[in-house]
Amino acid sequence: MSDADQQIALSRNCKVLVGGEAITQKLWTQFRESREFTVFNVYGPTECTVDSSWAELSDAAQPSIGKPLLNTQIYVLDQHRMPLPLGVAGEIYIGGAGVARGYLKRPELTAERFITDPFSAEPKARL
Repeated sequence: MSDADQQIALSRNCKVLVGGEAITQKLWTQFRESREFTVFNVYGPTECTVDSSWAELSDAAQPSIGKPLLNTQIYVLDQHRMPLPLGVAGEIYIGGAGVARGYLKRPELTAERFITDPFSAEPKARL
């Protein structure tokens, strides 16, 4: 396929996922202003599956990690692990089907990074 063919293919109802690093304001704005394809910002830490949340870069002015994927819960908690109001900075905690079991042969790190999910009815659920 030639470069021209690839450019045409990209502009026809294409969906682009951006992830791995925080998206810059400049790139967010460039993608948001493009009407050639639909762009989604995806987020997921090492302790979860590849992605845990998504946000479509449509008319939103600021970068965002967006909404949790299905079977995923995202909480922003304070230093006492209590929920914070929308817009208040805190620590992101992720629960649900995509949370890893722990670190391979690193029980001390697993104990440090994975906690019991106080918001779940499932007894073995973790954040």
